Amino acid sequence: RFAHLIHSTSSADWRRALELSFERNAGYVYITDDVMPNPWDTLPAYIEAQSDASAENCGNCNTQAVRGSLEWLRGQQRNSGLLESFDAPASAGWAADRAYAYDQAVAAIAFMLNADSKHSSLLTDARAILAAVSVNLVPDPADSSLLQVPFSWRTDTLVSSSPYRSGTAAWVAEAFGLYQLLTGDEAYEGTLIGISKWLQSRLAASGANNCVIGGPDVSWCSTEHNIDSFFALKLTSYLTGDDAYATSADTIASTLASGLWGAAQGRFKQGLSDGYKALDCQSWGSIWLASEHGQPIDSTDRIESALSYAELKFQFAQRSNLTGALTSGYGPYADGSNGQHANCVWSEGTLGVALAYLRAGQPTKTRELVHDMAAITASDGGLLYAAQETVVDVSGSVFYPYPSVAGTGWQALVCAARQDVFWAYSSAVLEANQYTLGNAPTCHARVGMEVLSASYESITSNVNSVEISSGALPGYFVLFDSTAFPIVLASDTAVVAAAGIVQPACGSAAGRVVSFSHSSFIDAATSDTTSNGMSTLMLNAVKWVSQSQNPSIALQSGSSTISNLASAKFGAFSYAALSDAEILSGALAGYDMLFATADHYSSDALVAALREYLSGGGGIVFYGTPW
Repeated sequence: RFAHLIHSTSSADWRRALELSFERNAGYVYITDDVMPNPWDTLPAYIEAQSDASAENCGNCNTQAVRGSLEWLRGQQRNSGLLESFDAPASAGWAADRAYAYDQAVAAIAFMLNADSKHSSLLTDARAILAAVSVNLVPDPADSSLLQVPFSWRTDTLVSSSPYRSGTAAWVAEAFGLYQLLTGDEAYEGTLIGISKWLQSRLAASGANNCVIGGPDVSWCSTEHNIDSFFALKLTSYLTGDDAYATSADTIASTLASGLWGAAQGRFKQGLSDGYKALDCQSWGSIWLASEHGQPIDSTDRIESALSYAELKFQFAQRSNLTGALTSGYGPYADGSNGQHANCVWSEGTLGVALAYLRAGQPTKTRELVHDMAAITASDGGLLYAAQETVVDVSGSVFYPYPSVAGTGWQALVCAARQDVFWAYSSAVLEANQYTLGNAPTCHARVGMEVLSASYESITSNVNSVEISSGALPGYFVLFDSTAFPIVLASDTAVVAAAGIVQPACGSAAGRVVSFSHSSFIDAATSDTTSNGMSTLMLNAVKWVSQSQNPSIALQSGSSTISNLASAKFGAFSYAALSDAEILSGALAGYDMLFATADHYSSDALVAALREYLSGGGGIVFYGTPW
């Protein structure tokens, strides 16, 4: 290791000197304002600030190397927004032409943690990843409100591949959650909730084991997956204010502290009843132990024990495929069938250990590990996945020496000035970083699932089925918001009537909409004389959108279909036709709801008037022909 001893440095210049030392890979540095002939007999005035800066975030590591990592990651981003996981030839098997979902999360997090403002191009890159991932998730076939995360996508076709794994899902949820935390942008909150609820479903499926199982096709519980899920659910709870996610995380924490900790060996198990020894369980487990949420009484002892175990079983030295230089790091597994310890230097895993040491209060060790990765860093900034092509004995997988998003992203993550917000070990850290890349969002009173369920029951109460003219050809609705739900289906997937709730601003009522996809529904309600058919459905819908049992109803003027319905069915209510001019003048404010055709109000001014009406808690029943 080189040590830089720098004297005669003023208070204005020492920070730059420190940065240069890190860029030049110094292992140790001391800077003073004292001068020759003996600059070592007094401490500099800035000694405390220098010490803090050296320790904080491992001194930002090598800033030049971090810039190179970020630029390499950006170069891997394809037109779809996803990053190709490896810079590898087509012959590289699983490493070729793939965008692994975990890698997308790591890269997006690295971009966000290194962005310095809401206008940063790195934040733009992160948004592109999240946008691409969000539209390529897969609804759970058992419950379409739950979102499964594919294991990977082909970078050219975006064809997804299974299996669906809990660890992958949790990492992707973490990325969406950090984006909302840092920017205040709630655009992906529905996606975050869908993934988090899927994780909760995997927790429920474990029964008495109280752990998140690996996926829908397996019953095992992985320590690594449960650590991932713990942090994702904690962050979801913080962002949504829903304590159910925190409760699930606390259940996971109990299992991490007991069933997934091997007290006899002083290490984390790979999983329940799983004797394999995995590096990530020790490093990520130590990060969890260091968090304010995950501390058993003896957490400090366990961190020391787990990291000591990592040093004993997983540390490995190997010559770099790039330079031939000997480099040290850690391998993914220990104690294979031939009795050997780890048999490769794995960049992603090594940098996970580096973060664990940082969270354990040992930034010097972190800096050493990050600097060791220089030997397997390509000239364009990409870190090799492994120092040499290696068949990992325990898993049988080939670890390739190609630049990878996982390893490169982890370096940028560990060295980020804002790394502490990732898997945050303190709620104070979350609060301090909130909206640092954006503005606080307008306060929203969120519409929960219990409200949607009650709304559906209210609209369909005492309705068995509905019949419309046999010659009618209703169109189909697509529901694209978490507060929209179907009312009438023509088949298993064809929605011909739907309802939705407008997300209200805090302190205001929620507007409501019901829409029918053909005028024949209105005609059927007008003529229906049964007590459990279309007439009942229509009256229920009117009461639901108006939020009144005796509503005042504004009717679109000039529609005989609407006026016939009102004459036949609205006798118990007050109603009147409003012209477009009256609506533009604000007359809707005097009514509980509007009944109208969907395509009538086409001008920007009328659309704006209806939006304002809904945002103030008004209700609208629409009908029309979407196709």
